[in-house]
Order: sequence, then structure tokens, then C-alpha cells
Amino acid sequence: MVKTVQQHIAPPIDDDGYRKGVSGIFRSLRGLMSRTRWMKPVHTYKLMSGADFGRNIQKELRALGEKEGPGVLTVSIRKQLKAVVITPEHYEDLRQIREKFEVLVAARATTEVEDARDHFDALFSQITSEQSHTASEALFSVSGEDLANRYGPGATETAQ
Repeated sequence: MVKTVQQHIAPPIDDDGYRKGVSGIFRSLRGLMSRTRWMKPVHTYKLMSGADFGRNIQKELRALGEKEGPGVLTVSIRKQLKAVVITPEHYEDLRQIREKFEVLVAARATTEVEDARDHFDALFSQITSEQSHTASEALFSVSGEDLANRYGPGATETAQ
């Protein structure tokens, strides 16, 4: 799985010198989205009873897959929607969308981990810097005399 994700996130440079990466996934997703314009609300498709579908299954499936066919058919049993029948091409489009979506989710997760690591590295560098070390030394090595010399009453306090 990791190797597959890496190939999608940072594939090798092809002959044209173009790196496909995540932008290539978005491009292919746009193509898949245009091919799935057939996906409309389920109530807009032809609704057929289960009994009619069963009696005419060969005819209905043949019509479903024809070039000008509906591509989608809904089946009801006792007036309740029970199934949505789609062509193998439609199913493949949906499967590819899911596959690309999984790659995008993995890419996003990888990006978030890398961002967190970068933030941690920057914070760690700041904490371990010489300036931070000097400030902590000054804070923890202050004497009572230093505190007394630096004390000044605040706006809500009175000097005593």
C-alpha cells in the first residue's frame, strides 16, 4: 500500500519531464467526474418492480447496457426501493473514483505528518538554541538580590 501511495504521490518523471503526482490525480479525477454525470438522485431513474425485472431481466439488462440506454435502473419490491442496477462501466468509474480518493486521503495524511514534523523540528531547534539556553540559565540562576533590585510595583500595587 505504501509503495502504491508513493507512486501516486511522487511518481518518477516521465519522458516529457513532467511529474504527475497529486495534480495528475486531480486531473484524472476531473475526467472521472465528467464521466459520472449520469449519477443523479435515485428517484429520477426508471423504477421497475422486482417481479417485472425478474421476468424481463435479459431484456432490461441488455437495454441498460446499450449505448443510448439508461445505464441505471432502480428496482422496487412492495413499492420500496431495494436495488440500483448499473452497468459494469458505471461500476468501474465508481471504483476508480474510490481508488483515487484513497490516494488523495493518503497524500493529505502524509502532508499533515510532514507539516507536523517540520513544526516539531522548528520548535525543537528554538528550544535547544543558544538564546533559549541563555534565557533559561538567567531565569533559574537569579539571586534574591537580583530580584530585589529589579522589583518595581505594578500599576495596581503600591510601593511599601
